[in-house]
Amino acid sequence: MRLRHLFLGILLSQPALGCSPPGPVQQYSPSLEAELRQVDMGHSRIAQSGDVAAMIELLHPSYLVHLPNGQLFTLEQSLAFARSGALSKETHRRTQERVLIHGATGVVIGVDHLDVPPPLARHGERTRRYTNIYVRQDGRWRLLARHFHLIG
Repeated sequence: MRLRHLFLGILLSQPALGCSPPGPVQQYSPSLEAELRQVDMGHSRIAQSGDVAAMIELLHPSYLVHLPNGQLFTLEQSLAFARSGALSKETHRRTQERVLIHGATGVVIGVDHLDVPPPLARHGERTRRYTNIYVRQDGRWRLLARHFHLIG
């Protein structure tokens, strides 16, 4: 657990890789948190719909996702996976547990409750924990990185 906190501390203290300098640091506000929560719920809807055009708008060009099987998918690999129709076969309900905002970086931590076990499930798991990392550029949030793993 300490390692996760250390990682998040380092991440939040550094400019996001591949991003231009964010300009003036934005102060935290409840409306900014509400906006990020809404964008994260939008990510949930986009993933379940398999809407590749919407994914392209949401995902940062340097997007990277860490899958439960240890694979890392880049933006192009993620879009190819979405184009295959695999994402739209999944339905889940998302519960956001925590939102952290520091300057132009936002982190959303939560749980997705899946209706059926996903293809990567080994023991019929129907719950996954996730961490989504966003950067705010040009007045909007873009998903830079995602990590998720299956539990019970």
